[in-house]
Amino acid sequence: MIGWKLVGWGMLVVLVDLKFENVDLIVDVVGWLLAYAGLRKLWRLDRAFRPAAGFASLGAVASLPELVPSYDFGGWLREGLLTLIWGAVVILTCTGLMRLADRVRDERVESRARWIRSAQVIAVALALAIGWQSDGELDSGFGLLAVLAVVFGFGTAVAFILAMLSRNSVTTFRGATIT
Repeated sequence: MIGWKLVGWGMLVVLVDLKFENVDLIVDVVGWLLAYAGLRKLWRLDRAFRPAAGFASLGAVASLPELVPSYDFGGWLREGLLTLIWGAVVILTCTGLMRLADRVRDERVESRARWIRSAQVIAVALALAIGWQSDGELDSGFGLLAVLAVVFGFGTAVAFILAMLSRNSVTTFRGATIT
């Protein structure tokens, strides 16, 4: 499987929680490791993929407590950390993709990556500004702002995952296909 698709599938696993009797069937650690593997394949192409891979591995470590369903580790602090990690992976991956697209003059891919990167910065800033309560729920005192942060963050996440899984993310670099 090519690097872009591993990143996309990994982030999809992190985004979607499939639970049965309060147990996550596909734990986020698996998603973070898939994203890491994809970024590891890509990091020779641009220096931005290397720290993105580092953040993905940090996401795997921060997700380890999910393997013990009855143990709640970190609460709002862990959620904030995972929000930052998600944002860093998306922002750095889009930065690398923008640079690659610029090298081959693919304005469409560069523009899409730039939009996703900018939207992710806003989504993370909104989520962190609102803050998380100890039970992992967004603070309801922010009302509409909280709803916008969740919708905006989810929309950006979906756009990023679709970009990684689409064929449009694969472009030509120095005569070879970027995988």
